[in-house]
Amino acid sequence: MSNRNLLTIIIVLLLGVIAVVVMRQPTQSNASGVGDQISEGLEEVADEIDDHT
Repeated sequence: MSNRNLLTIIIVLLLGVIAVVVMRQPTQSNASGVGDQISEGLEEVADEIDDHT
């Protein structure tokens, strides 16, 4: 398996984990809370990509 395929699998798995975490969070009345959570999740994905490259 090439590095690119492995990186793609890791990204897809991380996005799935982020989706589950966001869905399990209690609903908030303001959109900024959800936006902050998505921003933090994307930052974590970026950090993982940087670690693997």
